[in-house]
Amino acid sequence: MDPELAQLVADAQAAFGTSPDWPTAFPAEGESDAAWASRVARLRSQHDALVIASGRIPGGLDLYAPPPAVESVAYHDIATADDVVAARLYTPVGDGHFGAVLLLHGGGWWMGGGAVGFEFNDAICRSTANALDSVVVNLDYRLAPEFRHPTQIEDAYAALQWIVTRAAELSVDPARVAVLGISSGGNVAAALTMLVRDRGGPSLCAQILLAPALDMTGASLGDDPMIVAGLQMLGAFYGGADADFASPYLSPLLADDLSGLPPAVIVTGEFDPLRDGGQAYTRRLNDAGIDARNLDYPMTHGIAGAETRDRFMAEMLTAAAPLLAPPKD
Repeated sequence: MDPELAQLVADAQAAFGTSPDWPTAFPAEGESDAAWASRVARLRSQHDALVIASGRIPGGLDLYAPPPAVESVAYHDIATADDVVAARLYTPVGDGHFGAVLLLHGGGWWMGGGAVGFEFNDAICRSTANALDSVVVNLDYRLAPEFRHPTQIEDAYAALQWIVTRAAELSVDPARVAVLGISSGGNVAAALTMLVRDRGGPSLCAQILLAPALDMTGASLGDDPMIVAGLQMLGAFYGGADADFASPYLSPLLADDLSGLPPAVIVTGEFDPLRDGGQAYTRRLNDAGIDARNLDYPMTHGIAGAETRDRFMAEMLTAAAPLLAPPKD
């Protein structure tokens, strides 16, 4: 590892201090559902505080930097089959006929939502709106373990339907809608592309996956016991006790059939345990006749030098731009 990146990782570890406990995936013996949900919420708030802290250290997202300007930012409620979720919508400057990008935040399926998800991903939403001339919908999908798979994918599907049915109101071209998923959100994004294919729409013109988690079985993670144990814990949060983690909606990398999916831009990190899965998914998409491009950078999962961060953001959006461009006359 480059000494500068190694120092950034060490600085991040020092800044975080003692990590809070993790919740259990289910109520403890004798614990009521309400008491368990309260405990999950308390621990989530502590872990979310670390997420915000990570954006304020060298190698983070520099949350104090002035955000890129857009035409407007607004909140919307989106009805799902059984609830209502919130979204923060960014509209770029222009006369309309925009593309649209549905953004699915990271956080291991159980954190990174609410105010944290809106604040932490504000800069990437603004940059994406401007670079792709697209309305960006940052979705606050429901979180595990209180809401388990497939709630997150169904929330994303409801948001996609919301975008398409309100295309005229949003000044969006419904044929130019993409999904951008980060880490665990990359898992949900890739699964969403399969869901819309299997349900016959609405169509997606691109999948943009940033450090995605694509194999919940752990087969692509190597044999580091801490990494495998972490994935198993998150899997229990997300999928529950009886989930089939080889299912394509849980592990898109393992799907038998990748045909009919949208073209992809997949960003991986050289020192990220999820790298092999992202690169294997790129190869499998290409083998299925899908235009998929892998962009690989010297970074870990969530930590990169400022130059690397700026470069991967610029190159990711440049690679995605043709996929969301309006058709030529």
